[in-house]
Amino acid sequence: MLLRGQSNAVLLDYFGAIWQAQTEAERLLGFDGVNDKINVISSYGQDTANTMNSGTAFLKDWLSPHNGNWQQGWDIGNLEQGLLAAINAQPADVKADPTGVVWLHNEYDSAQQGVTAAEWESAVRLDAAHVRAAFGQDAATVPYLFVNAIPYSNARNESNQAIKQGMADLARDPSFHATIAAQADDLDMNLGGNYGDAHMGAQDAATLAHRIAVSFAQTFAAYAKPGSPVANAGGQIDDLGPQVVKADSVAGHPDQLQLTVTYDAASHFSPLDAVAASGAGWSVHTAGGEAQGTAAQILDGNHLLVTFDHAVSAGDTLFYGYGYGRISGPDGTG
Repeated sequence: MLLRGQSNAVLLDYFGAIWQAQTEAERLLGFDGVNDKINVISSYGQDTANTMNSGTAFLKDWLSPHNGNWQQGWDIGNLEQGLLAAINAQPADVKADPTGVVWLHNEYDSAQQGVTAAEWESAVRLDAAHVRAAFGQDAATVPYLFVNAIPYSNARNESNQAIKQGMADLARDPSFHATIAAQADDLDMNLGGNYGDAHMGAQDAATLAHRIAVSFAQTFAAYAKPGSPVANAGGQIDDLGPQVVKADSVAGHPDQLQLTVTYDAASHFSPLDAVAASGAGWSVHTAGGEAQGTAAQILDGNHLLVTFDHAVSAGDTLFYGYGYGRISGPDGTG
């Protein structure tokens, strides 16, 4: 389990959350932590060999566009070289183990103007090629586990959304081998005492630890011991939640959409709390603006009715947790 990122990834280590994820994933896989265990590769504050570094942009400080144009390729920076050095410093048996790359790195990139999904994907593909080569492995045994772009307080909506799109694109590409390991739009981000700040606190870190552990265990389900929770569940323990597959207009109600959803490991919605019922998180975007959700109602096990603050049309694009994306209640909590 290799932890990547900047300050919020560092906080996963600082609060012990990455070690909580290790222990929980071991339990789910039926590992005893001695004869069968998950190794954690996580370092920061070293002279050179760091897997994380606070206050750094992946697209600028770890890699940088060649001649200022990413379409010409990427140059490897000192931080990326340090990451590869950290991998190469591992004992041979650790390097030979299948390794999940836990990626929590979007903050400074999301604050930059004009980031595109294609640009971000290009950089991550190059990074993955070098990381996998350093392990002496390939995509089959070194998957990327993305924490969906967290709600960083200085994020630009368009750039953070581009990173989210890049993660989704890579997760859909079987040749790359990645998954969205954890959603993050419900985080409090309150380390500094105010909700919606730049850094997560201990509770946020614990929340992500659990989500990462479940995703990690499912990703490596082939290694689960007989009788383990993963084996007993047939390898399917990471419920991705409802996925919208269709959005239909509602006759006589131009401000509403009826959404059809599918599930990977469920059969119906959980009851909506007051925040969810208020339509929080839903938006529809056009070239000229956007409509915000004002109400959501469960119709049946596979359909949700969402009302917006003005009319929407068939050519618009529906989002949940767009851009910066933090979804919170009236008291500011996620």
